[in-house]
Amino acid sequence: SFSANQAQIVEDECILCGMCFVACPQNAKIIRDDVYKAKELLSGDSEVYVSLAPSFIANYDVSFTAMKKALMSLGFAGVEETAVGAAIVKDEYDRIVDGEKQDVVISTCCHTVNLLVQKHFPDVIPYLAKVVSPMQAHCTKLKKEHPGAKTVFIGPCISKKAEAEEYPGTVDCVLTFEELSGWLAETDTVLAHEPDDGQLCDIDQCLGSRACAHRPPPRLAAVHLRTRHGAAFAQQHSGNAARHAPAGAAQNAGRRRHRVPYAGSAVPGRQRRGGA
Repeated sequence: SFSANQAQIVEDECILCGMCFVACPQNAKIIRDDVYKAKELLSGDSEVYVSLAPSFIANYDVSFTAMKKALMSLGFAGVEETAVGAAIVKDEYDRIVDGEKQDVVISTCCHTVNLLVQKHFPDVIPYLAKVVSPMQAHCTKLKKEHPGAKTVFIGPCISKKAEAEEYPGTVDCVLTFEELSGWLAETDTVLAHEPDDGQLCDIDQCLGSRACAHRPPPRLAAVHLRTRHGAAFAQQHSGNAARHAPAGAAQNAGRRRHRVPYAGSAVPGRQRRGGA
């Protein structure tokens, strides 16, 4: 919306897709920078582990080995790809599909899709899978393996910031690739171009994204609800009764408001544009 000569986010309608950040001609919004929070975690007494979205390769064009070395030079105790969590989640989707108790399953991997369903297509909330996201699954695993540790997720999506806040205690901080790039530049950390060392995830079951053959298959997401065909899906299925009550994201359907991870109006010298 627009009022008092300022673009405003309508929180009850926002799905944290980041398009306003990219498209707004005023450069009216900047993404909240949480690097300070990651630094506070690193300065504490607990070890801090990174769950790194496999899409880092598209943003940085370097190997996992190079990313791991750079992140550990910042003070992190360890780095794994979020693909580890995706494999855990994939097993849950296999169980749901094989059980044949739910005809339509909407993947809950993406927090923006979850918000889209909750706020704009509530009739299809019963079809949301009762499965956590790969980010949550991986960070839960990291904390079980390293009692007392903290976790930081690094990826491309601003909506992950809100997801971490909505489910506290699992992911302690979320950084976008843009925030990480700023941090690397601030510390003069250079991403070296070197081959992977074969230890993509530092676990026996290598689940990395680049050289590993164990990527979760397409079955991971049985159905994705997208804006362009969401209305048709909602119209087709709004009268159907679901066999299971939704959980996870669906449990929060009544919580219409959330903290939008925008820092507010852009100020001179700090205007930033780009993908979320």
